[in-house]
Amino acid sequence: MVDPIFADDTPGNENIVRGKEAERMILEGTVLKSFSTEVQYGVKYYYLVLYFGYTWLCEQATYRTTCYLQQ
Repeated sequence: MVDPIFADDTPGNENIVRGKEAERMILEGTVLKSFSTEVQYGVKYYYLVLYFGYTWLCEQATYRTTCYLQQ
């Protein structure tokens, strides 16, 4: 398994996970809170996820899923 903290190795983005890894975090982690908002192109879903001892804010839209480490 990839360590989620280092999944995006672009400088400055060490605390961001994108794509399939982010989707896996939502599915395998513990969702603490979820909500959605309407946006111009549909609905965007947000999840506060506990994953391997870290809390992440994940956003899921039609074309992408991204999780951000919460400090």
